[in-house]
Amino acid sequence: MKRTLSILLIIILLLPSFSFANPYEELTQNIRVFQMGIMGQGSIDLDKKISREELATIAVRLKGLEYLKDFQKQSTPFKDVKGWSVPYINIAYDMKLVNAVKKDFFNPNGKVSYGELLTVLMRVLGYENGVDFKKYPEDYYSKALEIGLGNLYIPHDEVVTRGIAATTINKALDLKMKNSDKELSSLQLNYYIDGNVTKKDSVVESEVYLKELSFSTTILGVFSGVLVGVNDFSRYKVVLLSKSGKVLDSKVLGINGSFSIENFDISTLSKLQGYKYEIYSPNGSLILWDDLD
Repeated sequence: MKRTLSILLIIILLLPSFSFANPYEELTQNIRVFQMGIMGQGSIDLDKKISREELATIAVRLKGLEYLKDFQKQSTPFKDVKGWSVPYINIAYDMKLVNAVKKDFFNPNGKVSYGELLTVLMRVLGYENGVDFKKYPEDYYSKALEIGLGNLYIPHDEVVTRGIAATTINKALDLKMKNSDKELSSLQLNYYIDGNVTKKDSVVESEVYLKELSFSTTILGVFSGVLVGVNDFSRYKVVLLSKSGKVLDSKVLGINGSFSIENFDISTLSKLQGYKYEIYSPNGSLILWDDLD
């Protein structure tokens, strides 16, 4: 009898026509989401519920804005936010990717509903409150289904697990940004593979270029110039780095695109390493970069 049962079990497991729930199916289908570090570098925990602070972090990473956390102060407008998530929540809130639950409170440890996840991902894709959807959750849920992001079989009020989040993010990466031919994945500047961060090639915005470039490390470190090509350079960012990748300083630009970075490290070691610059558009895309000799 035992031998018969064993044989039957083996046959059932081998037959492709039988379907069994696989707790790691979501992982195998959405492995790039974890490889890219969008959901962190810790344990996978597909059944774990995600929190609002984690959703804010995911939004920042998807938008390609994680580099801004290094320039964020640890102050926050929210009384209940502290620790590692402060810069992520600040960035996500400032970029209108997430909302507060009420004045001065964000509820960072609160659970996330499927409708909330869809809403944040659609904001990342460029869809706007009051324009693309107005009434929550009906308009938001319908819009998500319309663009191919939502799953009709998941209720809008279902609490989101990391598995559901990974599946939905994976779909979002292949969707085009609103009014653009570029997919969301084009914003991903950093890929995390085997714990290492590597830069993804980015497309230069051909209409933007740098003129009047001045760079000196003779007596005082000075790097200045003017961006031209569009009418308003507000929130564009110039970052000065060593060629080893260490950020030395940065400037957020105003309308006219001019900038000056001074008093950066010009020690012998820094000079030996060399310098480079990177320029980012307001959505976090790397648009210009070059070495400074």
